[in-house]
Amino acid sequence: MGLTNPGARFSFVISGQCPSKKNTYGIRRFGRGRATIGIGASVEYEKWEKNAALELKIQQVEGNVPMLRGPTWLSAKICWKWSGRGGRPDLSNLIQSVEDALQRAGVIENDFQIESVDGSRRIFITTGEPRVELFVQEITEGAS
Repeated sequence: MGLTNPGARFSFVISGQCPSKKNTYGIRRFGRGRATIGIGASVEYEKWEKNAALELKIQQVEGNVPMLRGPTWLSAKICWKWSGRGGRPDLSNLIQSVEDALQRAGVIENDFQIESVDGSRRIFITTGEPRVELFVQEITEGAS
């Protein structure tokens, strides 16, 4: 499998509060007509992922960023608005949300190709807008 754009690093920003997908599952009603009840991500999570994928796709097209198909490195700075009360999502669950949005947008072919999440962190903010600042890059052959 050849590299799409070897060594090129691409940056993106997703606005809004990144939710933890893992903590948003619950019993939901699916489909139309006859009710089917199952477990799925919350409506709020689905809305965030859809909006995040749209923002990513726009930035991908405007920046002429190809779909990354090879082993990929990801670094995400998740600026999460937190008042100091209540639960805080863990970083790994937030990263899963970002990976799913990248795949849905077509920035990466599949989230299983992410080999490294070096430098990722969550930052709790009390002012400013919540967002995710991220970099993705295909890993070149022999890189560590």
